[in-house]
Amino acid sequence: MSPDAMVLPLANRLILQSDDVETTLRTVSRHLKHHTLHFNQKSERLAARLHSLDLGQVSVNYVCYGADIVVDPNELQSFYLVHMPISGTSQVVLGKEHYFLQAGQSIICPPDIRTKFTWSENCGVIAVKIDKRILDNHYQEITKTPLMEKILFDPLIKAQEIGAGSWHRLLKYILTDAENEGGLYETQNGIEQVRNLILTTLLTTLPHSHSQLVNRVISPAAPYYVKAAEDFMRTNLTGSITMDDLVHLTGVSARTIYQGFKHFRGSSPMRYFDDMRLAQVREELTKPGLERSISKIATKWGFFHLSGFAKKYKRRYHELPSETLRYREQTPGRH
Repeated sequence: MSPDAMVLPLANRLILQSDDVETTLRTVSRHLKHHTLHFNQKSERLAARLHSLDLGQVSVNYVCYGADIVVDPNELQSFYLVHMPISGTSQVVLGKEHYFLQAGQSIICPPDIRTKFTWSENCGVIAVKIDKRILDNHYQEITKTPLMEKILFDPLIKAQEIGAGSWHRLLKYILTDAENEGGLYETQNGIEQVRNLILTTLLTTLPHSHSQLVNRVISPAAPYYVKAAEDFMRTNLTGSITMDDLVHLTGVSARTIYQGFKHFRGSSPMRYFDDMRLAQVREELTKPGLERSISKIATKWGFFHLSGFAKKYKRRYHELPSETLRYREQTPGRH
């Protein structure tokens, strides 16, 4: 089925409709990535369309070129791209590997591998762009552990896998809801919920190098001293806590507390406490209308040595606090 003969996804979010090569290159490059176009036939006629739902560091796009064409973005560099034809066919080159996709099949293109697409004339694609840093940060938030090695997804999303069904149902829901006025995408909270749902679904349902850690179940049967220490931390986030405080509170040794947190929470007690406070800092940095002074927010949550705070923040979120603020300014609905 050609794109013209079907109801187009995100039809009310039209960004581009053009037969001009330069206009198409400029617009698609701005929303996805700079790329080159090479026609496979002598005719250089386009019937290009771009529809886009911008969720801030994540976007869901419908793209078609209306031509038998090679799309060459080279390495994606700063983002992952989930590429799913919904009409026609596409061939995808990832490094030395070649994949042939028909409608309904999907592939995850990583940031750091040479990528090239060949689209059939009737090919229309759902392309989900996911900023690498926000995915890395989301991984750390749901695992409560620092990301030491990059996330490597299995490229093909295989239809027979259980996770593939969850991913495709989520996309269908997002595309359907985006057509409705007054939906989730009218508020910043709604946008954040959908964005987080995309990130969580990607990390928890599709196989990758860190799947085992992401999907491990943190035992609800953590010993009393871990739960007591955790509750004590939660009620003292703006203060300071030492291991001596936790020993006095729980009545067990520092070694026992340390081993309990490493086993049941995947982190040392003090790092776990730091991460709880850093999460509060990040929440304030990413919320519109709240205090914008990084130093005031940091000291509010117990970080009085700002250089040490910045290092801890970057270790946890792979970016500086100032970068988080800058991303907030660039995100729709945050002004």
